[in-house]
Amino acid sequence: MEQNPKKLAIIVQGSSYDKLHLMATLVGTAVSLGGEAELFLTYDALTRYVNGTLDEAKPALDDDAINQKYIEGIEDGRIPSITDLLRQAKEMGNVKIYGCSQSVAFLRLDSKLTQKLDGIVGYTTFLTSALDAKLVVI
Repeated sequence: MEQNPKKLAIIVQGSSYDKLHLMATLVGTAVSLGGEAELFLTYDALTRYVNGTLDEAKPALDDDAINQKYIEGIEDGRIPSITDLLRQAKEMGNVKIYGCSQSVAFLRLDSKLTQKLDGIVGYTTFLTSALDAKLVVI
């Protein structure tokens, strides 16, 4: 199957601010270029998304000085919030956010929380959907 240069599929497990911000930035960039994006959230990333705590994550880069600069950038608004970036991306284009079925079961997530997702799917379903996409793992 040929890769669709306008389709981006991202598997996200990490939940540090820098990783979640990268996720949201890539999604926004993809849709602003006329493409579409699909997110597959697992464990920590899934929990943060359904609980509405994406913006409460802390950066977890290797260098403490860079982490501090990152925190300062968040606090003074130079680094946009993850929630705002995802909201803007969804308003601009086709963005789907899926929860990992195994993570949902393992974490025993309440169905009220998972209603925030566009669906709950397994790895096989997500990867099949992503066969024609550029795939990124964060």
